[in-house]
Amino acid sequence: MCHRLGLVAIVFLGAAARLPAADWPQWRGPARDGRGNETGLLSEWPDGGPRLAWVTDAVGVGYSGLAVVGDRVYTLGGIDGREHVLALDAGTGKVAWSAPIGPLFKHAYGDGPRSTPTVDGDDVFALGAQGILARLDRATGTVKWSVDFRKELGGLLMRGNFVNADWGYSESPLVDGARVVACPGGKGGVVAAFDRATGKVAWRTAGVPHGATYASVVAARFGGVRQYVAYTGGVEISTGGVMKDPPRLIGVAADTGAVLWEVRPNYTTSVIAPTPVVSGDLVFAGSGYGAGSALYRVTAAEGKFTAERVYATKDFKNYYAGAVLDDGTLYGYSEMVGWVGVDLKTGKSLWDYKTGATAGALVAADGRLYALGDDGRAFLLRPSRTDWDEVGRFDLPAKSKARAANRQIVVCTPPVVANGRLYLRDQERLYCYDVKK
Repeated sequence: MCHRLGLVAIVFLGAAARLPAADWPQWRGPARDGRGNETGLLSEWPDGGPRLAWVTDAVGVGYSGLAVVGDRVYTLGGIDGREHVLALDAGTGKVAWSAPIGPLFKHAYGDGPRSTPTVDGDDVFALGAQGILARLDRATGTVKWSVDFRKELGGLLMRGNFVNADWGYSESPLVDGARVVACPGGKGGVVAAFDRATGKVAWRTAGVPHGATYASVVAARFGGVRQYVAYTGGVEISTGGVMKDPPRLIGVAADTGAVLWEVRPNYTTSVIAPTPVVSGDLVFAGSGYGAGSALYRVTAAEGKFTAERVYATKDFKNYYAGAVLDDGTLYGYSEMVGWVGVDLKTGKSLWDYKTGATAGALVAADGRLYALGDDGRAFLLRPSRTDWDEVGRFDLPAKSKARAANRQIVVCTPPVVANGRLYLRDQERLYCYDVKK
């Protein structure tokens, strides 16, 4: 996996409608579903892959994803012992500005930040792996405010079952109008909403003192009520790796933070990173480490909400990147299986395919799937309910210095497709490919 880091996160961009269709302003794209809105892209790749537009080694170490808005690319990276938010020129890869927001997170499986910045209007919101949430000026990188989850809010991340420390805060902040939503975790409540202008806490989920997971929050509307769907990490892990109070999947009222519904998936792991997929009244969610996935239907009656499990499946055990839904089929990477296609309504596996990777992430754009394995091999696919339908592949030209020096570091940052370009990150090295027709 990026079992080694618990990467990830989720966000809904309130101002997405104001952005050009080809932008990718946050984790998993304009609607946080892993899908881009762009058209006019290559339907097949030539031998050796698309043309390399530029490459840079300047983004620092870490697994952070990318936001692309207009002529700039935004990400986070570890540089000289600090975690920085960076803006790069999308045409050349040159750094426009770099702003430190906190100390470098260190881990045997890779140092540095893990989350993806969220770009909304004139602001960039970013969360460092140490739990420092910051609002920055999009043009200059000036920090407008920051909040330290651990020191100021008593924040808590859940540990993995097999380690004595957490993997670092990995979610991507959700921007929803005047609020910024993220999960500090801890006794004060796992989910919190912050005032966008000041950074002050507007509310926290009372009665849910769980540690935070590595999954991001996603916005949804059930029964006409706007909600945030989030994972909680449980209270603690007792000796022997048994959860005393297991993780939950919850729906939180956007205006108050009240928990409207919850389910308890009975996971034996707290390393939960994949982004839930919301489709109408359905929520598809799960994790790796043997947990598997499940589909839930959220209903409302007389002002009360209920989440009922439709099915549970072991055919889709995703470590960190989540799934992409296309025409009733979920696509992604399943632990110990490979790349998979799974039917949303039944949870049954339609096909699986091994490429040599041990984990991977994919996104969708212009009728194609863009997949990247943790071994650095990229693929272009036609969505198919019957088989792996490949129409292009290539390997990243070289390993990053960080990955070359540490065998435990793998490629975990999901691909991004924006403004005719495909972006692939390998630690401090960022590749930009031209995929426009």
